[in-house]
Amino acid sequence: MEPLNGYTSILVELILAVYVIAMLASLTSRIIAEVVTILAASAGLVASLGIAYTVFMKGITIPVLSKLLIVDPLAAWGLLTISIISTAAAIYSIGYLRSERTHLNNTKFKWYYMLFNATMLAMVLSALSNNIVLLWAAIEATTLATALLVGYHESTTSIEAAWKYVIICGIGVGFALFGTAIIYSSAVASGLPAEDAMIWSSIIENHVHLAHSELLHLVKLGLLLVLFGYMAKAGLFPLHVWLPDAHAEAPVPISAILSGVIVKCALIGILRYYAIANALGLHEYTSKVLFATGVASMIIGGLAVYVQRDIKRLFAYSTVDQVGVIATAMGIGTAMGILAAIMHILYHALAKALAFLGSGLLVIFTKGRRDISDIGGLLRVRLKFTATVITIAMLGIIAMPPGPSFFSKMYLFFAAADSGVPTAIIVLIGMLIAESALIYKLITIVYGGSKDTSTTTYKEKGLWSCKTACIMLAAILVILFILVKPYMSLAKMVADEISFPMQYFSGT
Repeated sequence: MEPLNGYTSILVELILAVYVIAMLASLTSRIIAEVVTILAASAGLVASLGIAYTVFMKGITIPVLSKLLIVDPLAAWGLLTISIISTAAAIYSIGYLRSERTHLNNTKFKWYYMLFNATMLAMVLSALSNNIVLLWAAIEATTLATALLVGYHESTTSIEAAWKYVIICGIGVGFALFGTAIIYSSAVASGLPAEDAMIWSSIIENHVHLAHSELLHLVKLGLLLVLFGYMAKAGLFPLHVWLPDAHAEAPVPISAILSGVIVKCALIGILRYYAIANALGLHEYTSKVLFATGVASMIIGGLAVYVQRDIKRLFAYSTVDQVGVIATAMGIGTAMGILAAIMHILYHALAKALAFLGSGLLVIFTKGRRDISDIGGLLRVRLKFTATVITIAMLGIIAMPPGPSFFSKMYLFFAAADSGVPTAIIVLIGMLIAESALIYKLITIVYGGSKDTSTTTYKEKGLWSCKTACIMLAAILVILFILVKPYMSLAKMVADEISFPMQYFSGT
């Protein structure tokens, strides 16, 4: 295994290097920025596939860069999510930004790509982080980089959305820092060496120190603060209020990244701490918090979807309810619940990113119109390609059998049923509200509603880079829909790591 370990370490270093180089090169010229961003994203995708192969097919789990980072199933799952969506968003950005050329100058183009690559680097670090302080710093860095992108158009509403995003997520991640410090201090006080007390895998390997100490009450407080902080970044109720504004006002490729990946990075951070809670026997404590916020997010997000007319805000509120599905599955806490959460993280990320990219096509082809009722059904106004893209995306989010989303939500219900009839009823109500809202809106968007007034037809000319990015994501969604069994097998490897962390790191 030693040659493979070295090979995997090289791939990790390659991913980090290409994004650093792309950040610096993006400030030279617009053309170079476009080229290096696509090259960096493509190289990151190839390297992520290589890392996933060594993890899932060869069973490798290793710390790298002096244990700062780790290559394990959860990291590989996160890298695949980040690299696929970042590649599609990089390709889409070319046509999207050029369609706005009259509003942007070359300097803004260059800063867009620099911040884009900085966001990618921060997300990669958050997925790979084995150091709980580095994890916090990486998640905070995603906030700082994307906040400037949310306010990129410099309109009153976009700047307001950016400030709301910074303040709410900044406060949340600040609480997470306090929680991180408490857990680190408790680990040191329990007897762990200082250099190991902030290493995620070392805390799990030496969980006996904390589990049998008198500091578990402090660890509980630390876990609560961390959950609160990262739930703010994930857009879970009641800390979700930044999400609709930020996703609606950001450039379309950034909306895809925010909804598809940024909130998932926060969920990956929560899963890291959930594994620690499992090792310490505190999973029931964390589960209650996640379950309550998850169910509330499903219900609030689903009800909000019903009344949305702005297509980007619609997809933003859909993110709230679907992140609620993931948190609820994590909150149930059984192996089946964790499997449901892991399955939904990647497939929902791909589908929601595609939905936002499709909404961008709609806005461009209709010359800035975003109100569903005013536009009319996409097929009615002859936006057939856009209708196909959005249909595939929304079917990927809805529990469409026999796809991954169907099985993730089915497993969620089964896990809830195993926990008792009241739990099953609560989860079923939340899922029915969210699913029926999405189905209703899909029909309205594609075919139109009774109040549609538009008789205008539109042409879907040009924007080949945007269309290529949409085709790429749509193809992956269809492939995973067909290959649902292999997808479930890979997801189970990730779920087993979180549900039974000691088997991976201490052999017990």
